[in-house]
Amino acid sequence: MSAITGNNSSKILIICLCVLGVFSFFMFRNYSRDKEIEEHKVVSIGKFSYCDTRGKSNSAVIVYYIENKKFQVSFGRCPDNCEAMLKKFYVINYSSDDPENMRVYFDQQVIDTVAIRREGFSMNEIERSLEQ
Repeated sequence: MSAITGNNSSKILIICLCVLGVFSFFMFRNYSRDKEIEEHKVVSIGKFSYCDTRGKSNSAVIVYYIENKKFQVSFGRCPDNCEAMLKKFYVINYSSDDPENMRVYFDQQVIDTVAIRREGFSMNEIERSLEQ
């Protein structure tokens, strides 16, 4: 009987170590992304384009421009009140080394059309967002 108990506790230990390893991997990955952004930070403006929903998970899709090149990047989970926030502009930070490595700040909405235009958005894009 003790051999069976010992075998089960080994399996539980292995499962716990695997879960801890996966958790550590994601924590390290997020830490290194944040660190890279801080070391090579560029402040810009991005548009919350849509909420990409797949099953029970979702992610915010942000559009921004760098030197007239359009980037469309998924970032984290959609905010709770995302319907009210869609098609609006927010402050973002991205890494100059890896422009697809970015963070959006949903608590910092940008309404200055001159600043939005300066970051590469067309007047047509801005006007469509204001109609929402």
